[in-house]
Amino acid sequence: MPHNLIDRLHDKVKEAAQQINHLRKERDRILEELEMIQEENKKSRKVIHEHQSLLQERQKLQEKLERLYQKLDRIKI
Repeated sequence: MPHNLIDRLHDKVKEAAQQINHLRKERDRILEELEMIQEENKKSRKVIHEHQSLLQERQKLQEKLERLYQKLDRIKI
């Protein structure tokens, strides 16, 4: 009987060790995925910032063009 108990405990310990190993691999995979997502987030923020800068530049150019058109209009008169 004690031998059977030791075998069962051994099996349980082995199963727990396998589960721990599996969970560590899963944790590592999730951490890699998180790192990749964080990098994508940084790139996205950079693109958004560049887009906003381009929109501001576009607005300034539109305003400048409008002023030039107005000047041209006055010259034609």
